[in-house]
Amino acid sequence: MFVYSLKASRIKLLGLSLLCAVVLGSALAYLFHGGNAPELSLAAAQGREIRFDGIKTDEDLYRFVQSLGIEIKTPAYNKAEVDLPRVFDAVYNKYNAIQKQQGFDLTKYCGKTLRRYTFEVTNYPLAQHGINDGAKVYLTVFVHKSKVVGGDISCREGGGLVTTFVDFIPTEKL
Repeated sequence: MFVYSLKASRIKLLGLSLLCAVVLGSALAYLFHGGNAPELSLAAAQGREIRFDGIKTDEDLYRFVQSLGIEIKTPAYNKAEVDLPRVFDAVYNKYNAIQKQQGFDLTKYCGKTLRRYTFEVTNYPLAQHGINDGAKVYLTVFVHKSKVVGGDISCREGGGLVTTFVDFIPTEKL
C-alpha cells in the first residue's frame, strides 16, 4: 500500500484559488459575451468596430451594415419571419457551413423564428467575382431577438454567388 500526503501552504492555496477564479471568470465571460460573437479577421485588421447586438430598429440594422463597409439601398428589399427547422437537412447544413466561416452557427437557433432582412448591395466588387456589371447583389441578415446571428451576400447571375459578409471589402460602385 502506498500513502502520499501533501502539505500546502496558505500562499499555494491562495494562488490555486485565484487561478480557479480567473479560469471560471474567463469561461463565463466567453459564454455570455464573446462566445456568440463572430471572429472578425479582416474587419478587425482594418480597424472597424462591429457590434452584432442591439439591433432593435431598422436604423440599428443600417448602422450594423454600414460598420461592415457595405452600402445598401434602403429600405430593405424584403423583410420576413423565418422559422428554422428543428433538424437541418443537407441544404441547411451547407448554408450553415458558410455561417461557420464567419463565426456564426445557426444550429443554435434550430426550431426558432428569426427575422430575415434582404438589401440590395451597391458597392460589391462584381468584376473580381466574374459577375457582369448591372447584376444585382443582395445582403441577407438574420436577427434573433436583438442580435445578428447570420447572413450572407449573394447573387444569382454569373454562375451564382453565396459568400460571407463579415470580411467584405468594397472596391467599386455599381
